[in-house]
Amino acid sequence: MPLREIINATIDSKFDDKLKEDIVNNQFDALKQKMDEYIGDNRNQLTEVNQDIATLRKEMEAVKNLAEKLKGLIATENSRVALTACLLGANFHTKAGKPIKFTNIKTSIGMTDLSAYKSTGTFICTVAGLYHVSAVMVSATNNAAIRIYKNNEVIITTYYGKTDGYPETSTSVFVKMLDVGDEITVGTASNQYIYEHSCFTIVKLN
Repeated sequence: MPLREIINATIDSKFDDKLKEDIVNNQFDALKQKMDEYIGDNRNQLTEVNQDIATLRKEMEAVKNLAEKLKGLIATENSRVALTACLLGANFHTKAGKPIKFTNIKTSIGMTDLSAYKSTGTFICTVAGLYHVSAVMVSATNNAAIRIYKNNEVIITTYYGKTDGYPETSTSVFVKMLDVGDEITVGTASNQYIYEHSCFTIVKLN
């Protein structure tokens, strides 16, 4: 091959190699740019996702705290027990040892079966705790006595009766621990007349 042709072929070959290298470098640079853009976009998206997750965690924590508070309020509400009931009518003739039925309900909190209480005169404990128990009785019977029972055992007895022909009021008060199923009743030691202003109250203290 003549020398000129060899030189020209060599120059063309080197030119082609240089051109190919430039093309490859350009393509690599373009690919790298696209990768950087892709990574940058995804990094921004990942940052946004992390922010959303952090916000969601805060909201979930707030919901959890609210649920705990609500649970506490429900537990507190379910543990509250209170009842005030009075006699309904002019006056009543009671029989010794028989529970007095206070059918005029003034206050009722946490009572699951008021109809049973009104029909039997027996308070049945459904939530264990310390209870304040009281009975205010009005009677015109001489030598009257009021008794409050726990499970048929006399807890307190209060004596009273008419004075100069007028009805007399007696109040019996005590505090007692009650377990679930314990029964509280109010009765009289003898047959006697009691009046409608007579009332029974029981309140759970804790």
